[in-house]
Amino acid sequence: MTEAIQTHLKDDPALYRRWAMVRAKLEAAKEHLELAGSVLERRRPGRRSVWVVRYRDRENGKRRCRSIYLGEETIAEHARALIQRWRRDKDAVGVKRHQDTMRHLDISAEALGFSERARKRLRAAAEKAVDDPLSMARIVFGHPDPAVQFGHRAGRPSKSGLW
Repeated sequence: MTEAIQTHLKDDPALYRRWAMVRAKLEAAKEHLELAGSVLERRRPGRRSVWVVRYRDRENGKRRCRSIYLGEETIAEHARALIQRWRRDKDAVGVKRHQDTMRHLDISAEALGFSERARKRLRAAAEKAVDDPLSMARIVFGHPDPAVQFGHRAGRPSKSGLW
């Protein structure tokens, strides 16, 4: 949170206590909220509208809809900003991990003697695996292109320069 938002919350002690309780609940559901979830306004006939966070959770193999009561709009704005920051941070970590994985894959393929053309094909196939190491291993060791598989091909060398 920015200094201005925190200062605004600290001006009202009751609001700050409420935000502390809500934030603890949001932290508990962080792994679900990073993937999906939203801050919604619930309107009830004859009553004032309230704000809630809705998200899906898995419990005993079943998906359940969960809700965290926020109350007023000020807390909802803070909750929305917090969730957006978590998602932004997670995306940044995922992108860096993916780049590192692709760089390691390229270094390994070069060490195994893959040609530039074969490494290019391998990178194209590996993009689909994103950053899952098991999928990456399946691509390297089970790729349908024999030139990519282990960096060599049986039989006489081809003119394509794949190895």
